[in-house]
Amino acid sequence: IIFLTGNPGDGKTFIIRTIEDQIKGNDIYIETDVNKVESYDTIVSRIVECYDKNKGAIVAVNEYPFYKLQREIRNASRTLYEQIHSAKNQCVSYGISESRTSSVVVIDLNERNLLDDKSNIPVLILDKMCALIS
Repeated sequence: IIFLTGNPGDGKTFIIRTIEDQIKGNDIYIETDVNKVESYDTIVSRIVECYDKNKGAIVAVNEYPFYKLQREIRNASRTLYEQIHSAKNQCVSYGISESRTSSVVVIDLNERNLLDDKSNIPVLILDKMCALIS
């Protein structure tokens, strides 16, 4: 499960749309904007289901709603919440760790230089996301 977090305009939806063709047909749950959802119940149940069944998911959520989403997930699955919390503390911001043991990854796009066209980090992020989801 990949959580793309950041501020509005950081490129969360753009990244998902960029890799959408590569992940089609992989039975991936994609939520491009948690911020527009009135109730987290459905999203939380889908995320927990993906976690329990070891299925892929990509969730784009702004920073503050991400904390609210985590609280709701904590009520539904303490184990998943703990993995999210741990992943958030080791979130991807300047590079991508090759040694991931968790099934949860948090990519924090608050660092706007991630999407700098002079950097190869966007390519690394997209490649790693596709690898994690496939």
